[in-house]
Amino acid sequence: MSDSDNSKGSFQEQKSYYDKHWRIKNLSIDQRCRIGFIVPNIEGIKGKMGRSLRLCDLGCGKGWLSSILSKYGDVLGVDMSIDMAKRLHPNLKFKQANIIKDTIEGQFDIVVSSEVIEHMEPEFQPIYVKKCYDLLEPDGYLVLTTPNKPIIEAHMAASPITKLQPIETWL
Repeated sequence: MSDSDNSKGSFQEQKSYYDKHWRIKNLSIDQRCRIGFIVPNIEGIKGKMGRSLRLCDLGCGKGWLSSILSKYGDVLGVDMSIDMAKRLHPNLKFKQANIIKDTIEGQFDIVVSSEVIEHMEPEFQPIYVKKCYDLLEPDGYLVLTTPNKPIIEAHMAASPITKLQPIETWL
């Protein structure tokens, strides 16, 4: 997204934020919880398909989930900032892209989008879901996670988070 496309920060400003953000080494409690949801779903899908999968991790960040997903087949991690992912997981494939505007080549059995859609302005969220759909094989699956807005707001009221990501539009 260019500056004119995004009122809360240019692509470069967001990339700069994530270049710094991905330096945190350990998985958060939130990330470990997501694994508990995502992995059983991937295992169930792999069981149905009965073969090695082609997976796309949209919004891969530092590649932690791409690394876990690689156990199930070939993975392409996509994010606006992939420097840390490439350093931490040199054996995996990553593509730096603006998911809304750039072309991502390939068709995938599974597209995983974990905690990404809420970091887009509301007008880009339907476009993002369409992009996810377009990346899927005809019998493919989308595994999408996002924070629950009332829960996040309740947590923030009890214990305010002082440093939010550039765009937070919880669903």
